[in-house]
Amino acid sequence: KGMPEQEDITLLAEDMLPSDDYVQIKEYQIACGAGPGRTPTYEETTESIPATYRRSWFTSHGYKPEYCKRFVVQGDSMNPVLYSGDKVTVNLEDTFPIHNNHVYAIVIGDEVRVKRLLAKMNGDLIIRSDNKDYPDEIIQKDDDSIHFHIIGRVVDKSGNGGL
Repeated sequence: KGMPEQEDITLLAEDMLPSDDYVQIKEYQIACGAGPGRTPTYEETTESIPATYRRSWFTSHGYKPEYCKRFVVQGDSMNPVLYSGDKVTVNLEDTFPIHNNHVYAIVIGDEVRVKRLLAKMNGDLIIRSDNKDYPDEIIQKDDDSIHFHIIGRVVDKSGNGGL
């Protein structure tokens, strides 16, 4: 018997994995709508490679993959936990109640940010950066002049920071 030809034994990684056991989460860019009450829209980033997760990871955490999206972090306000260029997976279903001191993707005005949120007893919201060079911001519960929207809670990250 001779050795099999190389093409006979070469398999792609995705061919070796049962597709029902894995979920791919695509990367998106967020566009902010102008004005109060507008929700962000999402545009798939076609040149990116989706993140692959075991389906059991979603099940064990109680997440639904169809409500998760990946985004790229920009800026240094969350250093050393998240660095510019890191990618975060966000659970769009997890917006309320706020898990104090957890990281969320949010919209303030026409800016998308990734920040820690802390709900105060009086209903105000503290928006905190991990980089101490950025001061806390407070949104008062009765302030209707600020367009604020929680996109979802960050549930996973990849990159150089440490979540």
